[in-house]
Amino acid sequence: MPASQFPSRLVDSFDAETLRVLTTVFEDAWQRLQSSGIATTEDCDLARERLARCIVELAKQGISDPHQLRDYALGEFGRSF
Repeated sequence: MPASQFPSRLVDSFDAETLRVLTTVFEDAWQRLQSSGIATTEDCDLARERLARCIVELAKQGISDPHQLRDYALGEFGRSF
């Protein structure tokens, strides 16, 4: 999800470098969800938005390590089913 596709209301407090990291984390996590088959269980647009929101919320809580962001977001996404 390019940074421009994150809803602006979610990411307006992040600088360009952080947005780049969030975008990379999102793409990695999304690819993993697709590979696992989880992402096909619901509307893809809705799933992408849920994943993006999860990543942004974790980043707002201070998690900045890309691997941690990805892993925590995937865990949260999986628990929300």
